[in-house]
Amino acid sequence: MATIYQQRAKRWNTNPWLAEWFSNTFEYCHNCPEGKQAFREESVVSAPAFNSVLSKFGPAEGRKVLNICTEKPTPRARSRYANAKGKARLFHLAGYVAEKNLCHPERVLPAVKRRRGESSTAWLADKVRDTMELQRTRPDIFVPGILRRGASTIPSPEILSKPGHYQEFHRTHDAIRSRMYIFTMSYMTWKDAAELFEDLARQGLTTASAIERAYRQDTKLMWRLVTCFAKADFLKGLLWGTFVQIVSWSDHFSKYFKRWRSQDGVAHVEPNVSYITKNGFNKSQLDELVFRSFCDSGHTGAFFENLSMLLEEDPTLTRKFDADVFDAMGDLAIVSEFIVNIRDSAFGQTLCKHMKSVLESDSLSVNDMFPFVCGIHPSKLSYPSVPPSDFWTAANVMVRAVANAWLQVTGSLDLWEPLHSLNISILDPGSNHTLPSVFDAFWTDIDLQLWEMAKALDWPGRTGSVAKKFGLLSPSDPNKPTFLRNLLIYMDVCEGEERKAQSTPAPAPVVDVPLAAPRESVAQSGHAFVKEMNVKGPKAKTRSAGQGKEPSRTQDHNKEEESLESFPLYLPPQFKLGRKVGKIFERLLDPDPETSPDENAPKKGQIRWGDFERVSLINESRYKGR
Repeated sequence: MATIYQQRAKRWNTNPWLAEWFSNTFEYCHNCPEGKQAFREESVVSAPAFNSVLSKFGPAEGRKVLNICTEKPTPRARSRYANAKGKARLFHLAGYVAEKNLCHPERVLPAVKRRRGESSTAWLADKVRDTMELQRTRPDIFVPGILRRGASTIPSPEILSKPGHYQEFHRTHDAIRSRMYIFTMSYMTWKDAAELFEDLARQGLTTASAIERAYRQDTKLMWRLVTCFAKADFLKGLLWGTFVQIVSWSDHFSKYFKRWRSQDGVAHVEPNVSYITKNGFNKSQLDELVFRSFCDSGHTGAFFENLSMLLEEDPTLTRKFDADVFDAMGDLAIVSEFIVNIRDSAFGQTLCKHMKSVLESDSLSVNDMFPFVCGIHPSKLSYPSVPPSDFWTAANVMVRAVANAWLQVTGSLDLWEPLHSLNISILDPGSNHTLPSVFDAFWTDIDLQLWEMAKALDWPGRTGSVAKKFGLLSPSDPNKPTFLRNLLIYMDVCEGEERKAQSTPAPAPVVDVPLAAPRESVAQSGHAFVKEMNVKGPKAKTRSAGQGKEPSRTQDHNKEEESLESFPLYLPPQFKLGRKVGKIFERLLDPDPETSPDENAPKKGQIRWGDFERVSLINESRYKGR
């Protein structure tokens, strides 16, 4: 029998887990004194860091929102979940518990199983590395992609007064630095996750309970787990910001947003109130979902859940997203699913509680976290202030410090001259022959700058450790992938195929063998076929024992040729063999790999020569026509 949450999920067009979450949310914010007081305090106190109701809507409008959330619904059968005030109640309550990570039901179903031997985290690290290699060896992919990303990048305020071509060049330069930052941070995150889970598998720790027992006894293992998941949290926020910029720039959704960047470099995407007041969302649930998720700090898991349902109902809605949006959406969905299955699970909640208890008992144990961050020397880090509501607390502080230090590295890339040379080589038809060398020099300059700046973050005596963590290539590596090398390999392959085509003699003409006629497509024996076609075979002579001579091979060969010549042009597609004869040929030509080995049985694919000779003689006499 279906549970109450399964029944509600069917009525509400959602899944049972979200239905139970909505129920827990209402119970916590309305019937639980602690939750009711916490929700009201959060809504009344003006705290921008918590994104409160009052700070979002202002004093007057914020009070109206609170009144909506506290009003009792109209009594009816489903009054507990009534659509009071246009669904505003459930919207604000769900937003509050999602932001605070509250009221999550226990997850009882296991994670989705993958193929044996497949490591999703290792595949993700390789995917990032392959994408970076593709960018440096394929200018036909790199240049259009970076131009589109530059167009979607929100420009800095100091260049808005510059000419249009200067703004475009500046945005392209910023897009390259932003893309290098995202690629390297993604590689570092997934590489650490892959190594962590591979080490756990080698130790036999393949279940949640086994890992819990292990990290309770080993504090270093606990910090390694925590830092790995904190990196995934930061990567999700980074990819979400990129996704918002790309979607808000796209043709369909740009009308709903206003984009600008402040003096401190922070990008802002805000609602276009004038357009929305005048036109609304054009009766599109997808447009409203995107708008609410961007402007109200929506939960990524809920965003993808609702997006999947809308696209399943109407697949034509995918036309509103372009290829760049889908690429960004795919990367974001992967890390979002990883976080949901780890942090939001019972395993993640237990790990977080244990981490906080360890910090309360021994605050110095946080030093065990340094080796698992990324190898940057602690003196090179500046620790930001993190809201106390952050899930991984101290680990989030450390990861953000590392991310800020690496942002200084990628943000300091100076590519004006290499980018200008590359631009000339691409736009000038007379300079196309210099494109391979110019494009490789462009990437060599990037490698050299990043490598030298990463060396400044290394521990003494560990040169190159930080660069290796972020997936950088040494500028002096002779085997690193380049556009020129790939081009030469491609030319050698083409020349080899051309030489092979010229030196290979023409094949012999193919003889066209007629197929069987439709009326003769039924399998039949050779003797029956000859009898049906009224072909007279040679008479078989009877010899008495001890008399007659053995016919010579020459005579048999001539008779066989005469017999073959007397056959018709069309032959049946197959002949029937006797059961015993067929088994001998099956054992010889097509041994059964599933048969169990037996010492006394003949070997697969082998028979005695006497059996084969006897069967051959039987078939020869049968099909010669007797």
